[in-house]
Amino acid sequence: MKKLISGILSVWLWMGWVSAQAQLEGDTAFWQSQILTISTDAEQLDTLQQLADKIEGHRFFFMGEQHWKSINRDLQFSFLTYLYEHAGVRNVILETSYSYGYLINHFLDNGDTTQLRQVVENWAACPVDQYNLWKMVYAFNQTKPKDDQIRVTGIDLEYAPGMTIQVLKMLNPKGISPESYLTQFDGLAMAQGHLLYSKRELRRLFIKLDKQIEKDPEPFKAHWGDQYPLFKMILQNTLDGYNFTLVRAFLFPKVWEEREIRMYRNFLQMTPSMQVGGCFAQFGALHTDLSRSMSWKFPSIAKRLNESEDSPYEGQVLTFSRFIRKFGNQYKQLGEYEALLQMVKYIDLELDQPMVMVDMRTENTPFPVMSQNFQFLIVIDPMLEGRPCD
Repeated sequence: MKKLISGILSVWLWMGWVSAQAQLEGDTAFWQSQILTISTDAEQLDTLQQLADKIEGHRFFFMGEQHWKSINRDLQFSFLTYLYEHAGVRNVILETSYSYGYLINHFLDNGDTTQLRQVVENWAACPVDQYNLWKMVYAFNQTKPKDDQIRVTGIDLEYAPGMTIQVLKMLNPKGISPESYLTQFDGLAMAQGHLLYSKRELRRLFIKLDKQIEKDPEPFKAHWGDQYPLFKMILQNTLDGYNFTLVRAFLFPKVWEEREIRMYRNFLQMTPSMQVGGCFAQFGALHTDLSRSMSWKFPSIAKRLNESEDSPYEGQVLTFSRFIRKFGNQYKQLGEYEALLQMVKYIDLELDQPMVMVDMRTENTPFPVMSQNFQFLIVIDPMLEGRPCD
């Protein structure tokens, strides 16, 4: 009897092993056919030609990133220029403020690198990489007609109020503004001498300004005219930017959702003034989740743009997500976790490539659930991925 049970158990284990091997071989065949080698090297950008038949029918392209990494700049520029040529992309949407985008556009118009350096040095994220990125975009634009160049739109909150003031002064219509509030800003700016001056005093001025408008908006509407909605958007984003801190977001997680909603609304408001053509956005990876997120219980901006009825890009969003190794077990909740580990292991051990991209969506995919979240998944060599930005 023991021999019979032992024999049955051996056969059952063998059949399980055979089944697992068959599944692994099937998955490996999928990975071999669906893994695309990509490169940001200027001499190898033809690798992106593999995307030609995969981008059809899409007008908004998201690239997920891991913040503070040097690879982000090269990925952003190579995909942006490829999508300009092959998908009609003319707009870069930034996970930064409207003011930052406005000042970058100002640089793209005049090529003043002194002004560009001042802007990026007063923004916390990777100033050297940002400086070099926008210089490359400027050079690229110079090869294109003036009315068909890449333009930039920031849709996030205003985190650098001094930069906000600079833009409000540049946008300000001629004539004395209500309550001469910009004169107060001028004096404060002169006293401090650079963009990130005295946040506390500026916060008081913005709160005072908001109360003035709430009490009597008509003088401001008359002064700003058609630009009043833009002025109000910048003001609201500045006040929200003061309230959004990592400490507060940790204590009150709903702050993350409020920010995501605000970015979506900002985008809708800015759409009519944007360049005719498609959009490319490189945001933190969680913003690009098309289905349920690993960390958030609310829809990302990518999901809102792809599924909301009021979105001008409904059903036209394509995402190039980033495999973030430090997320580890967080991928489990999305499904097909073991298949994902096997695929990454295959890429790391079998492929001699620093960067690959996997089309998750095709027929017979081992990722029927995960592919609802990630259309493409970029896997980068750990050494390259871990290199911090300048």
